[in-house]
Amino acid sequence: DEEVGYPVMIKATAGGGGKGMRICHNPEQVVEGYHLSTAEAKSFFSDDRLFIERYIEDPHHIEIQVLAGRKRLNATTKSDPKSVPMGMNTF
Repeated sequence: DEEVGYPVMIKATAGGGGKGMRICHNPEQVVEGYHLSTAEAKSFFSDDRLFIERYIEDPHHIEIQVLAGRKRLNATTKSDPKSVPMGMNTF
């Protein structure tokens, strides 16, 4: 399904340090990237689960800060000086 569009990034859910990440510009690269990322994620993290998300090629600086406690999660963004803190209750 091409609803998301390209490019997309495939990345390991348990990842870090760029391991298990691939940027794909077409369906063929998604198939190859899926197999490579799955194998790399399982090898490095013992977890082969993946995310696939839209890749932003030329991003502006976006910063998100998250502070979490036992009863509340607060997230704020600094991409817009007028941004308002968001609050979400945790379960």
